[in-house]
Amino acid sequence: MTLADVAPMKKARIRALQDDFAPYERQRLIDLGAVPGTEVQVRGAAAFGGLRAYGLRGAIIGLRQQQAQRILVEEVA
Repeated sequence: MTLADVAPMKKARIRALQDDFAPYERQRLIDLGAVPGTEVQVRGAAAFGGLRAYGLRGAIIGLRQQQAQRILVEEVA
């Protein structure tokens, strides 16, 4: 499952970042704390599907759908 598949207000745990991220994108996500084992919560979405807001280690970050589809997660109960 990917981060893009997680329903609003649900939590997931990051399993891996796919290899097709550009190096600068991957490093930015890692710097923000998007590493395996980190819990992330879907906080909200733009009205027309542009960006989604995610809670991650006390911060709120915005990711595009294409980025969220490349982050592998497992759902947290």
